[in-house]
Amino acid sequence: MTLPIVKALRILHKKHTFADFDLLQISAMIGVVRHGEYPTRGHTMKTVAKAFSLLAGLSLLVVCERVDAITVTGVEVDIGTAVFTNWNGPGVNHLGASGTTITGVQQLILTQNPTTPGNFNFDTSDVLCAGSVSTCPAPVIKVTIQGVGTVSFIDGIPTNNVLHDNNSDPRDAAHNESHAWNLLGSIAGIKLWVGYADDAHTNACLDADEGAGTAGNCHPDPWQGSADTIFLGNLVTESTPDGCSRPDSVQCFDAGAIKMQFDSSSQILAVPEPSAMLLLGIGLAGLTVSRRQRNKTK
Repeated sequence: MTLPIVKALRILHKKHTFADFDLLQISAMIGVVRHGEYPTRGHTMKTVAKAFSLLAGLSLLVVCERVDAITVTGVEVDIGTAVFTNWNGPGVNHLGASGTTITGVQQLILTQNPTTPGNFNFDTSDVLCAGSVSTCPAPVIKVTIQGVGTVSFIDGIPTNNVLHDNNSDPRDAAHNESHAWNLLGSIAGIKLWVGYADDAHTNACLDADEGAGTAGNCHPDPWQGSADTIFLGNLVTESTPDGCSRPDSVQCFDAGAIKMQFDSSSQILAVPEPSAMLLLGIGLAGLTVSRRQRNKTK
């Protein structure tokens, strides 16, 4: 029995065409029939089974795929024995139970996020190590990424860093710690900067112009309210005017800050999706059918 002239088989996965198979040519190429012969129904089943098997084998060569977003599930900042994990878990100005996803155009900014008045809960420059700011190691920022694990960034060296103010904060009402964003690098799909927001102390703000804001505005730019920005933080509210040290100020930032963006150039490729594994399973099943049909023929 010969088949009608239905000879093209298109194999699809998601929205991508893997290949257009000519059953007549493939049947001859893989030895099911001789060149020029039309395959029988049994020959066609063998051809399809072997084609799927071949496709499954090829899928093993493409075990990873690029993504266009990344999900941050946890952030930890270590300065000596001080550990900050203010944003982890559910709640307002938190990453959420399932993390926060950053797409290619977004930026995620983390800074102080107090839930009670007067609580400067990310005032990293004030951390003491053995009773002094000068003896602390360089700050370490640990970012946990869904499907990847935890990667670490180091903020400079003890005498030259942003989050701990070069280990030199006098801890008085005047010294201003504001600092523009400083890029630490890109690892596993996360590009990370550190900065400092400080409109609490009375000295002039010395943050540089970054092209996205104004020099001397007491915080890095972009900041809260900037386009494509996920901002996890809020102002500290003091109980009296001048509580934030600046004249007539009752709300202020005095905190380190972390900015993250998705960076495809450094991403770790994702493991195969279940659909890819299903394709492999179909291929293996095709091999089994082909082998059984061969045994029946014998």
